[in-house]
Amino acid sequence: MNMEKKLIKILETLGKFVKLSNNCTEFEIDFDESGNLMNSGDNVYCLNGKIGSLNTPIPFSRDLELFFDGLLGNEIGSESPGDSEYSHYEMIIDSVSRKLSIYGIYYETEVSESYDQEIELSGKEKELFWNALYSKLGNRRAFDVEIIGGGDSGYLECALIELPTDVEEILYGILEDTAMGWEINEGSSGRFVINPNENTIRFILDVYEQESKQEEEYMYIY
Repeated sequence: MNMEKKLIKILETLGKFVKLSNNCTEFEIDFDESGNLMNSGDNVYCLNGKIGSLNTPIPFSRDLELFFDGLLGNEIGSESPGDSEYSHYEMIIDSVSRKLSIYGIYYETEVSESYDQEIELSGKEKELFWNALYSKLGNRRAFDVEIIGGGDSGYLECALIELPTDVEEILYGILEDTAMGWEINEGSSGRFVINPNENTIRFILDVYEQESKQEEEYMYIY
């Protein structure tokens, strides 16, 4: 039996089994970037009906890996439309329309929130902040304090001076109050623009998140 006939038989048999077992007509099988099945055993994931993972008695793993391997580098490319390579592939089988689709999954980092605002300090905090800065500055020209966040940690960096502890604590407090979570996951980047001559603080920040995206790489009607 040639590969195409074997593939059709596998897909038809799987379609009947998942329909009877989970009333499912659309299911998913995942492959890594090298074309290996990501789940051990002959499992599928039902996308409708009784949604969830389903262990099948049908030994399809080896044949589908061979089929997928034949597509890699030919019908299926390794580069995504984004800046990174595909992390894995999703094979979606629709037993009603008898369609097999393969999607490359990739991730892109995007700006989820942006801040650009003047920060007003008041009372003792205002006095503490500016007095601590004046004691460190040789002049009162404006300067930046860089904000670097990511991987569940973050820090402030100033090229002009070593920030006084009181100033650092107030700036970290502004970050926590204004952009909670600035340091987690994909993090953020930005700066405080501090102008001692005018006693102003401008807060500029982009917060990032990673979005999962997909691109159809292959489609086959059986």
